Amino acid sequence: MYTNEIIKNKKLFIKAYEWGKNKGKKRDFHNIFEKNHIFLSLTETCSLKCTHCALDTGKNANIIDMPYDTAISIITEILNLRYKVLALSGAEPFMYKYFLPLVKYLKNIHHPHTQLWLYTNLQSDINDEIIFDIINTFDKIIISIDGCEEEHDYRRGQGSFKKAINNIKKITAKEGKCDISIRATLTFEQIKRGVKKDIINIASEVNIKQILFSKLLPIGRAKNIMFCVDKFDEQIIDPDYFKRRFKPRNNCGIGSNMQISPNGDIYPCWAMIENNYKIGNVNDGFKKVLNIYKKRKYFYNSVDNIEKCKSCDVRYICGGICYAFINSDCSNIRGQIIEYLKMARIKN
Repeated sequence: MYTNEIIKNKKLFIKAYEWGKNKGKKRDFHNIFEKNHIFLSLTETCSLKCTHCALDTGKNANIIDMPYDTAISIITEILNLRYKVLALSGAEPFMYKYFLPLVKYLKNIHHPHTQLWLYTNLQSDINDEIIFDIINTFDKIIISIDGCEEEHDYRRGQGSFKKAINNIKKITAKEGKCDISIRATLTFEQIKRGVKKDIINIASEVNIKQILFSKLLPIGRAKNIMFCVDKFDEQIIDPDYFKRRFKPRNNCGIGSNMQISPNGDIYPCWAMIENNYKIGNVNDGFKKVLNIYKKRKYFYNSVDNIEKCKSCDVRYICGGICYAFINSDCSNIRGQIIEYLKMARIKN
């Protein structure tokens, strides 16, 4: 990123703080998108037993695959509604028994208003035909890598790192329309140990320019990982923070995204796949479910109307953290943001 872009990020960061400090006008953050991301989970099947799996795949005796006709029907409706992104996920989408026919179907349909994304651990055997189809179907492929070989295999199983890296090299050797990204879901303990730098080096070695870092949430099997549970108050200052694009926000994204499970159940977020959060089922009719969603209090969730957030001066920077953990202690997150503010005010 060029220096002037970093300066722009810093200026916007400071402006977002000033908006929060001076009770920013609602028009500054009026755009809560109703049609942003849809995450479509096609199957509960996965070849791995990752220690941090949010879905805790394989816990049920009867593994569910979404019927092919149902998947086509949902996808058609999502595209007609012009959602910004339709992301196919799983467990592992390559393990979906109709995955290849679905990819060929998607490759031949018109979707100018909606990007198609694919989330994968890339553990399947892929040949040139499969590679050609996926890189010319999806706008973005997001591949999970959790650190160096030892780090990654500890979490995902012996040999999984080499398998993923070999497949990444096969894909990046071909030309297609899609962007390839690495996604790393890290514990605070891993971040402190410098695992982020390992992933940056790995991405460079396989010629991938985009890395998506996310923090591990205490969901599914990750509840058993002691370093991630209830650690929203940890302070980890990232000196490269302003090399990433900064955007002020007034919520975590809830109200604009939805998660659809293989059995057709619809939830407001992948972090809220529990019965008490269930909005409905695709069999109820997608538009009907949307109308139900709009009546839920979190659909119009904003830091301006959340009691613990509405008077906080960093609310447009934090965005209210994750709604699934809205009652977590976030006092030290504010301290971290103030440290970033000091960094932002340092002249280049």
